[in-house]
Amino acid sequence: MKYNANTNTLMSEIMSNSTSAVMLFAPIGSGKADFLTELSCRYHTVYWFSPLDCEMSLFVYNLINKVMDSNDDALAKKLRQLLYCRSQFNDESVVITAVLDYISNIRVNCIMIFEHMECLPENFKLSILQRIIKHCPSNLKIVVSSNEYINLDFMEFDPLCPKLIDEDIMGEQYGKPTPEGYLEFLSPIQKAFLTYISDVRTIDMGFISKIYDGAQGLMTSLGRNGYYVTIRDRTRIHLSLELTDYLKSERHKYTELIQKLFPHSLIERIADYKVASKEYFSALRLYASINKIDKCNESIKLMLRDEDAILMALDFALSNSNITKYPQLEYPYWSLSYTVSCEARNDTEMAYDLCSKLLTIFHDTGDILGEMITLGRMIQIAFKKKGDTINSLKSSIVDAFNQQDPLYVTNRSLIFKGILEFKKELHLSTADIDELLDTMARDKWFQYIKNIEIAAYSYFDIGRYKKAIELTSTIKSYFPYYVIPHKFIAFKYYAGDVDVAENMVQNALKFALENNISEDIGLLYCTMATIDIFRGRIKDAFQKYDKAVTLDKTDSYAKFFNITKRCSAYSRFKSPYYSKEIAHIYLKYCRTFAPEFEHMILPSVAFAYYKLEDYDKAVEYAKKGIESCTEHTTYWLICMAMLTVYEMQNRNLKDFSSLVQKILAAAYTHGMDMIIIDYYEECFEPLITYAQIHKIEEEYVNRILEILQIKTTDAFPSRTLKVTMFGTCVQMYADGKEVLWRTRKAKELFLHYLMTRDAGVDRNSIVNFFWKDYLYNSAINNLKTTNNIIRNTLKQYGVDCDLKYTNSKYVLKIDDVESDYFAFIELKNKYSEDLPITQRIKIVNSMLKLYKGEFAEEINSKEFIYERRTLKQSFILTVIKLMRLLTKEGDYLEAKRLLSHLVLIDKQNDYTHMLTELDSHILLSK
Repeated sequence: MKYNANTNTLMSEIMSNSTSAVMLFAPIGSGKADFLTELSCRYHTVYWFSPLDCEMSLFVYNLINKVMDSNDDALAKKLRQLLYCRSQFNDESVVITAVLDYISNIRVNCIMIFEHMECLPENFKLSILQRIIKHCPSNLKIVVSSNEYINLDFMEFDPLCPKLIDEDIMGEQYGKPTPEGYLEFLSPIQKAFLTYISDVRTIDMGFISKIYDGAQGLMTSLGRNGYYVTIRDRTRIHLSLELTDYLKSERHKYTELIQKLFPHSLIERIADYKVASKEYFSALRLYASINKIDKCNESIKLMLRDEDAILMALDFALSNSNITKYPQLEYPYWSLSYTVSCEARNDTEMAYDLCSKLLTIFHDTGDILGEMITLGRMIQIAFKKKGDTINSLKSSIVDAFNQQDPLYVTNRSLIFKGILEFKKELHLSTADIDELLDTMARDKWFQYIKNIEIAAYSYFDIGRYKKAIELTSTIKSYFPYYVIPHKFIAFKYYAGDVDVAENMVQNALKFALENNISEDIGLLYCTMATIDIFRGRIKDAFQKYDKAVTLDKTDSYAKFFNITKRCSAYSRFKSPYYSKEIAHIYLKYCRTFAPEFEHMILPSVAFAYYKLEDYDKAVEYAKKGIESCTEHTTYWLICMAMLTVYEMQNRNLKDFSSLVQKILAAAYTHGMDMIIIDYYEECFEPLITYAQIHKIEEEYVNRILEILQIKTTDAFPSRTLKVTMFGTCVQMYADGKEVLWRTRKAKELFLHYLMTRDAGVDRNSIVNFFWKDYLYNSAINNLKTTNNIIRNTLKQYGVDCDLKYTNSKYVLKIDDVESDYFAFIELKNKYSEDLPITQRIKIVNSMLKLYKGEFAEEINSKEFIYERRTLKQSFILTVIKLMRLLTKEGDYLEAKRLLSHLVLIDKQNDYTHMLTELDSHILLSK
């Protein structure tokens, strides 16, 4: 394809543009395909995606496979396992984050091209594409190509709006022949072959090579010519819509030749080829389109015996529930797929009944894998149906578990949720469950993450919080991107790991806000509030409690957990009377609409009465709480403590030792240290004192006393101050909160102190810059006032600082401060021409990431102006020298990339001639 000068300029602009994405919305015939082919040649690594040859309902899986390739099979497997897990907080967002991080660690420039996007299926979630664009790393460019406008939420990408290219901007495509002229030199057999394959717009090179000997040479030649045929990834051939329409109109000329040379159905042959290539999902869609139910059944059977395929099977079935329109029991796997269609439209009755029939069929035919998969599906549906449905599966689960056939043993993971439900009937102890988990862990089977999480939730529900946290931490260590469910984080705090829990909850909240996660987000604010109380930040805690109860509206564990924690805080620090009234209202609500959560509210009612010293009522509700909740849960512990202290004070029992020992042992075993700390003065102090006197659980009691000591002496830890100084506006954050200054002068003076570090700033220089026209005494007073504002502002945000006046200079010391300026200076000092070129490139790349604009543009003092100019000139010189060295060594692509950055940094100078020169070298090298 030939281009004019404007088109070449456009490609260079795309490469050097700072925006992460390009939207190429132009009609058929505008030469987009050839334009993208040429653009892709200018990047080291290219990732192609098209709805014509990529199963977009499995796009995230395909993204993993395409990017990871065979470079990191272990990480790819973990990402697929996480998607299969269908975890509450671990969806496509987490996987996309991991994939983009992987790309960011590739040293070369990459491009990800989405073409033919007008063919996207209706159920494709554009939010996935938006997330990739929004969080695109600096070494990746995204191009979205479509015949039509795609309605993405472009406000999501602010402040970097994607570049738009349409038919008015695209350069004219010269010398484009008509389809007839394009094919005029081909033989009749070649034209017949093209006509035969024109029923599809994309086809695999390996497939056509099998059905026609000259196919590969023909398509390679056409692809090289461009215009109507393009080749992607060296394996996929795309035919333009203009060409396929023309070939279809000419089909009558080649009908006889086609019937002679290619007598079999094209679609069925492609589907057969895809099965052989293990592309089961594409094959299934093709077989379904020509109503080949027997082959559909066989495709599903094969995919459920392939570990990689089974990870994707449920997502495919749910997204394509219209494929399986009706069940046929003579094709049991096809019918099994239909149960997913039922589930997608919430017809759980139909799904469950059909599974029951299939379970019998698979059992009678000795198909153990089919039987176990079906039983696993029934368990999932039974939990959705709730009621007593799960009990009807008891005998099937017990029978399957007790089978000694190796296939039954191997596939126990598929029914693990049912095993946990009936562990008593199976005579399984906790140690047996742990051993079962360990067995699964050894092979890291495809169910690994899913079953570990199922076990964690199961332990959590029976109050074994420590074990539940341990299991989620196991997943986190196996896969660092795993997002621990929000309700587990609170119990990391209760286990006594306050600092770890605080860090976890801050990271979880940041991730939730970035990814628009609203479910259970109130739990995070509630946990932060509980930590604030431990730190002594009572006012902050109530703001977070109030926010938490406004976020989770539907009846759920999260909603009532937030309500109970807020009620308890009001009872302890504000108004137990208010707490009593609001807790009673919610208790009545639960009894009417949500009885499964009544046990969570009862301790709050009891505690409010306890604080009001209405002990008879407190005991009444505490007893109801103990009766209604699971033993060893937090609710049980609080109610037991109140009841035991009341009995001790009234001497209603002779021996309290066993009772105190039971309470403390439960707190220790199940990770509830901080429940004792948080309710110490009200409920637990008499119990701890009693335990000390009678030497009960001595080691654990000493641990509790140590935590209490930490609480009183270290309530306000210093926070890290993070300062970003490159760019239009200097920004500062402490503990994730933006530092807001009362006056601009206070902010600017603080930055002077920060920049000079231990050297300090001369007092007269400060006065001369800030208060030049003031009387000296007045200026000094203003300086002292501003210094006090600096101290108080930093203190307000929890930042420890020391501002001293020594030898006519003010010196500010902050132990815990991070700044892009300090990092940039460190890299600048580290850079040396004696270093290997690879090391120098790495340092300059790190400096480019930091240099997001000129140094502190908003500050206009002579010191800052001088530093700004010096840093910029020095950096430009470094980049130019390195770029020239790379050009000398023939690494034109890397030199071009550096030049693209240089154009943005040094806008005063014209580098067009250098861009043209490098472009010519790149073309010659190819």
